Amino acid sequence: MGKVSFLFFAAFFILLVPAARAQQSARERAGIDDQYKWDLSGIYSDETDWDADLARVEAMVPEVLAFQGKLGESGETLLAFHKKSEEMESIFDRLSSYAGLKADEDTRVSHYQGLKQRVRSVGVEVAAATAWVQPELLAIPEERLRAFLDRTPGLDVYRHYYDDLWRTREHVLTEEGEKLLSLAGDIASAPREVFTQMTNADLRFGTIRDENGEEVEITQARYGTLLESTDRRVRKDAHEVYYAGYGRYVNANAAAMAGVLKRDLFFARARGYSSCLEASLDNDNVKPEILENLISVVGANLEPVKKYYQIRKRVMGLDTLYNYDTYVPLTPQLNEDYSYEDAIALIEKGLVPLGDDYLESMRKGFRSRWIDVYDNLGKRSGAYSWGSSARAHPYMLINYEGKIDDVFTLAHEMGHSMHTFFTCA
Repeated sequence: MGKVSFLFFAAFFILLVPAARAQQSARERAGIDDQYKWDLSGIYSDETDWDADLARVEAMVPEVLAFQGKLGESGETLLAFHKKSEEMESIFDRLSSYAGLKADEDTRVSHYQGLKQRVRSVGVEVAAATAWVQPELLAIPEERLRAFLDRTPGLDVYRHYYDDLWRTREHVLTEEGEKLLSLAGDIASAPREVFTQMTNADLRFGTIRDENGEEVEITQARYGTLLESTDRRVRKDAHEVYYAGYGRYVNANAAAMAGVLKRDLFFARARGYSSCLEASLDNDNVKPEILENLISVVGANLEPVKKYYQIRKRVMGLDTLYNYDTYVPLTPQLNEDYSYEDAIALIEKGLVPLGDDYLESMRKGFRSRWIDVYDNLGKRSGAYSWGSSARAHPYMLINYEGKIDDVFTLAHEMGHSMHTFFTCA
């Protein structure tokens, strides 16, 4: 293999981080053109409608409670219960989606954080009010429920739900126990919310001088591009300023992390799991031994990675390779800038083999404001696709800054979005 070809190959082993094009200061959301912001009017065009739906969910709880003690009567009764529950869950999902997406636009805006807290609190109340459901279903003989599933038109679609319920029956508590765990929901979310607000709303990292001597404010998204600088001083400064920012909150971070660990341990013990790992993996029906084996196999086969870093150190002419040296592209082709429109064109060209229907739906997503594109002060960091059958289409959050890994991230999240779109269709 030639030297250039090998370097191309090696470059793809780089662990990518969010990239950014340097600007003097971080931008406010108001300075971004609307075409690069998602349009949430498809969920709620008026916040009074959101308030009305929240009240509607609370009013539907007694309708669901009316089925208590009756789920084993007939397949038709069981189907009616599922339909009513789904109706309530669908409205709740729209409420939660709108509040969560609005809150992520700028985590400093207390109004939308308030909406998110309101819908979460209602969710806790609903979960507590329906804590009887799984214990009651498990009290019905399994053969009776299987007969309902086999003989009642429309009920078979819930078969996986029941298979999963029977599989995890030993971890389902009594109605009283399930209600207590549900009521702990608001408390359980607190540690993560503390970290989310700190890292997205409160934390300002500071500034450094870029390759041209210009002062640049470090942001979550911008940090990545600075690590790709060919100037080692810039990379080192960015790394130190970024981690110094988190270092200023080291005790708060530690307390939040401890809260997460205690939460996970509490729920694992309450449900009778032997460990937090077992409890977490059981949701996906994965045994701990599978993950442990994966870690063991990877750990025993790190020589190619070590060899890659030795090559990287030699190519870069460094005596010591630090973490901030591991993101610099080894070839100039990987350090080009791509406008958002260029990225869309690349993705569309690459996905031509998936067919016209796929391409047309994807183009609609790109051009109909499904996506919140650019970084702004207070915006949630990272990227995600938020999809649901309760909405006409999914929404995507990214923090696009024009590097090849941003193109990859955009394609990746659009892949999730198209999966959701076609599944719900």
